[in-house]
Amino acid sequence: MKVLAAFLVAFLFNSNSFAQLRTDSIIIKTTPIPIKGGRYYFDSERTTFDGVGLLLNSLNDKIIDKRIRQVHLLKDFRKIIHISILTYGLIMLQDQQPSLSRSKMAGNLIIGASLTLIPLALIGKTLESQAIQRYNQLILKPQAMIDQERGILIGLTYKF
Repeated sequence: MKVLAAFLVAFLFNSNSFAQLRTDSIIIKTTPIPIKGGRYYFDSERTTFDGVGLLLNSLNDKIIDKRIRQVHLLKDFRKIIHISILTYGLIMLQDQQPSLSRSKMAGNLIIGASLTLIPLALIGKTLESQAIQRYNQLILKPQAMIDQERGILIGLTYKF
């Protein structure tokens, strides 16, 4: 039971809400994030969705922020399912005389968890892709601004 409590404490306090970032000292390079074969690349290096999180948050776009929250919520659901399977397995290990009905129930639990985890992973990957595509769409959108020293500046779009 102590192991379960340790996992729950680690899960609940594993958030970045306690971290403080100084935004005035961070320079963000806004370049498109290519997606090749379901993998993300930034500065021609392979990265994860969490690795480009700062870039995605830098635009303050409501749609991107919503997708990021949905991805994190799905990851939390997956963690809860994993912890429940682990907890059930630990309870089954403590049982001195395992019965056939319990082993069938364990098999059903594993099959059911697999049938839930796979769609959650696919939906999460789709949401990640949508967030990155929206980021790329906003970055590549033509922009114009007026600078008093240099005149009118126009941003150009390009394909990668």
